[in-house]
Amino acid sequence: MKKNRDIICHSGGAVGSDNYWGKKTLEYGGKVNHYYLSGFKTPYGNKEMFLESDGIESIDKLLTIVNEKYLHRKYPTSKAYVNNLLRRNYFQAKNSDTIYAISGMKEDGIVLGGTAWAVYMGIELGKKVYVLDQVLDEWYEWDYSVGTFLHYLPSVLSDNFAGIGTRNINDSAKKRIDELFELTFDL
Repeated sequence: MKKNRDIICHSGGAVGSDNYWGKKTLEYGGKVNHYYLSGFKTPYGNKEMFLESDGIESIDKLLTIVNEKYLHRKYPTSKAYVNNLLRRNYFQAKNSDTIYAISGMKEDGIVLGGTAWAVYMGIELGKKVYVLDQVLDEWYEWDYSVGTFLHYLPSVLSDNFAGIGTRNINDSAKKRIDELFELTFDL
């Protein structure tokens, strides 16, 4: 394995995609920041970051914008813990240059599940955003000029990325992540 660049992966540290991104980053000699709520720990031994209460109002404003513009769900939710998980996504998006997400997509191109919150916060923050629809086994890139996801063929990982996604990652998605790392590190 040839290490030719330093990378940082920002993630939530959850079971599934988050853990897989983190594991691969460490395997390639990178650094992992798994964000979690004060009083809770990710089950993985990687570097863990505490969330501060500073800026909650601005994070909530961004979550409201994302909800109204893209998701049309309920925010804030009725559970403080869930609201804090959604707020955690902000730090993953804010601290990265690029977001790589493993999820599914509706026919209208909207990202599924909790992953969608970080994806659309990244878009609102002007980040590069890529989503692997693990059901279709296809990558998509957010195209700001048309305001939607378009097909994408990945090249290399950003040096400072958010690696996020579904807890129910499938083998095909793991293979796609492996391929990204191989392309990045010139194996």
